[in-house]
Amino acid sequence: MLMSCALRRHSLITALGPTYHAQAYFFLSGASGVFFFPTLMMWLSGRGFSSAEIGVLAAIRPLMVAPLSLAATAFADRHRLHARLLLLSLVGATALRAMLPLARSAAALKLLLYMSEAVGAPVGVMGDSIVLSNCQEVRGVVP
Repeated sequence: MLMSCALRRHSLITALGPTYHAQAYFFLSGASGVFFFPTLMMWLSGRGFSSAEIGVLAAIRPLMVAPLSLAATAFADRHRLHARLLLLSLVGATALRAMLPLARSAAALKLLLYMSEAVGAPVGVMGDSIVLSNCQEVRGVVP
């Protein structure tokens, strides 16, 4: 019973094809940022961070993510590890963000935030790369 249910789900996912996978990826990855980052700023405010500290944390994020995501993408291109690096980044960033409530000091909290952003940096670029390469293969255009 359980096996047939799993097979039916798998066949449904397979039948939808890469276009629906791409749409689901972009919807879910975009939605996660929309809900996480504003909530994070309010949570930091509740933990005693000043507006200036929250502003610095928010400003450093894109400055750190841009070069790290480009470096990770170049590494993945060179070694053909796009899917593995995407999975590692997603799991690592999620695990580090889940540990945020465990931080006892402001320094530990900042360190966890910066580490989660560094580990999660390649997610957006890597996801775009994987989706684009799959869509090109569907159309018959292989890069």
